[in-house]
Amino acid sequence: MANGLAETAPAAPSAAPAVSWRTEDWVAVYLGFLVILATLVLFNTKLIDLGQVAPSFRWTTDAQLASRAAQWNAALEGVPAAAPLRQALLGTDRKAIEAAAAQVAKAAGRNTVAGTLASEIRGHAAATPSKVFAWPNLAKALWIALAWGVIAAVGVLLIGGKAGAFLAGFPAVFALAWRARRRAGNGLFIDKGVE
Repeated sequence: MANGLAETAPAAPSAAPAVSWRTEDWVAVYLGFLVILATLVLFNTKLIDLGQVAPSFRWTTDAQLASRAAQWNAALEGVPAAAPLRQALLGTDRKAIEAAAAQVAKAAGRNTVAGTLASEIRGHAAATPSKVFAWPNLAKALWIALAWGVIAAVGVLLIGGKAGAFLAGFPAVFALAWRARRRAGNGLFIDKGVE
């Protein structure tokens, strides 16, 4: 003891905290890996056609379709195979526009400007707002909500959280995300890349 002060022993180095497999980050890694693995297995074995499982959020109103018709007609000018589509674009029959666009896309080919534009027009014509709210599409969204709810609830349990409280709030968050995705599915947003 020098000068009346108690000498203190130097502090022992603290042990590094043990890494737990149940931290939020690690559980996200494990569950993400399992989801990717399950998706690859389902895709490669063709047990489920993943293209048929995803809901569609794409929709274009009649007014938006009509407002783009003149621009599309001008872009298709000079393409001989596009005459039926150009004629259909002058009307308001979505089915006629969709059918004519499908024929032009097939005739022009995939990697051509006319074929790509016809495919885009076909997508807009087929994407009626009512299809987003049709029961088969809503059922797909509900299956996705159920699957992600279960996966996320397992994650909450693994990190020591309360799955009941999580599951009580999950439908509201999923509905909000679904509504945002539906709004972003508008053809105008898709064309401008803002979705």
